[in-house]
Amino acid sequence: YAAVRSTRRISPTAHYTAAVWARHGLDHPAVTAAIRHRLFRWTTPVTDSLARVTGSPTIEQVLLQRHRGLDTLLRGAVQDGFTQVLEVPGGLSSRGPRFLASHPDLRFVEGDLPAMAAHKRSALQAGGFTHANHAVVDIDLLAETGPTSLGGVLDAHLDPTQPTVVIMEGLLNYFDEPTVAALWARIVQTLRPLPRLRYLADMRVRVPHPGVAE
Repeated sequence: YAAVRSTRRISPTAHYTAAVWARHGLDHPAVTAAIRHRLFRWTTPVTDSLARVTGSPTIEQVLLQRHRGLDTLLRGAVQDGFTQVLEVPGGLSSRGPRFLASHPDLRFVEGDLPAMAAHKRSALQAGGFTHANHAVVDIDLLAETGPTSLGGVLDAHLDPTQPTVVIMEGLLNYFDEPTVAALWARIVQTLRPLPRLRYLADMRVRVPHPGVAE
């Protein structure tokens, strides 16, 4: 995210991660068609061999567990009465279309930097996916004001009277600690008017652990 914020480039890791999800059935046909699978096919033998040598989980295992874990937490939030979701970055995740298939009344907004958001919108359109409660929008989480800021997206695309889940998968580890702290402060300040807020994210803890790189 940080590396591509000021460019038009889409990170190869977005395609790799989405290929992992697709391999395990956590995808949607309209999104899967937009994934470049070559990086996943080329690198998987190398990463699997490295994991066997080090005793660490494979990258595929980590990405899959992370995605499924957040899915489980989101299902719990929906059961608890949360009615809208903001997923940032949306990337090539199929979480929105998948959840709307079983929860059609859920409002699901995906946000990403302009290049990825445009790529995602094009893929969904080409794949024939449309839903009145789904949107893919441009967002820059480091922007403090403007239509692509968190506040701008909240005003334009979400209902401030509804309980809201914010999902940030695979994002925080791109940033240093001061940037993460500032981002969290912005989230709290911007989303304070919401009646209920549940924040779901993964974050690598930098403490020694047997078999896992620090």
